[in-house]
Amino acid sequence: MKFGDISKARRLELDLTQDELSEMAGTNQQMLTKIETYKMEPKFIVGCSILVALELDPMEVFKQISLP
Repeated sequence: MKFGDISKARRLELDLTQDELSEMAGTNQQMLTKIETYKMEPKFIVGCSILVALELDPMEVFKQISLP
């Protein structure tokens, strides 16, 4: 599983738009699009900010992520 899969699924579960999540996480919508379409992986701090905004435990999520 990739970070983009986890974050997008949770974002949709919470009925959030990319704009809403980006504001909550302190990032921008374009970055979320790139993450959700596998064009980039977030840096650790950005990933943690997104996961906290999604009410997910970053350490638990990072255990699930497939490494290339």
